Amino acid sequence: MTLQRSAFKMLFRLRHPFRKSRYLMKEIARRSRQSGPPQWEEWEEMLKRYVQDDGKVRYAEWACESQSLEKVIEAMGRKAPTEEWPRDEQLAYWINMYNAATVSLMLKNYPVASIREIKNRKGIPFLNSIFDRPFVPVAGLKLSLNDIEHRILRRLNEPRIHFAINCASESCPALANKAYRGRELEKQLQSGALRFLTDPAQNSFGSGQSELSPIFNWFMDDFGGEEGLKEKIKSWTGRTELPKKIRFKKYNWKINNAGDDQKVD
Repeated sequence: MTLQRSAFKMLFRLRHPFRKSRYLMKEIARRSRQSGPPQWEEWEEMLKRYVQDDGKVRYAEWACESQSLEKVIEAMGRKAPTEEWPRDEQLAYWINMYNAATVSLMLKNYPVASIREIKNRKGIPFLNSIFDRPFVPVAGLKLSLNDIEHRILRRLNEPRIHFAINCASESCPALANKAYRGRELEKQLQSGALRFLTDPAQNSFGSGQSELSPIFNWFMDDFGGEEGLKEKIKSWTGRTELPKKIRFKKYNWKINNAGDDQKVD
């Protein structure tokens, strides 16, 4: 295990230790009054208007609808998953909620060069980042982006979520310009995995050494360790050979803004 991955795990355990995943998901399900998965038409309409085919976001244009997006998030937050929902519907809901909340956060603070420029209002620097700020309204609770990613989505045991959720940064997987839906989820997740893995800006494969996104380093356990990751890459991309040695790239936190190509470390 790399030092970076060990540090990531240690810091994650220090964040909100009282908010246990199993209790959080059960509490959301208990509070929900939704009988079935909601539709995401308004979110998808915005995605089609402001997200380019390359995944870049026209934040300056989208800013005019920031309040409308907040209302969409509030409405969807009142339609949270119950335990009776199929797993794919739960995954689709939380992927959409994470992405919508991230865009909303960026619009409220735009213009910024990076999501990491947005400071948490309180807490210990570095231990409590903007990803720890509870601002996403769901079933009468306020969730953080870390709550959604680590305490909900990752517990649903689908590693391809890491190719679907977008943290508004250049090194994130591209933001899809279509909402995720349970009935289409397998196709959408596979498409996202292939798109991310075959993007030379994110991953490059060589006969001796492959350079991969640090996302694989941070969440190696989700992919079944290094050998599991190699097998998954082979399966998802159709490659005939597995990467032998792996080196991880540096993450670029610069905003995924349309027409902007500078780097931010």
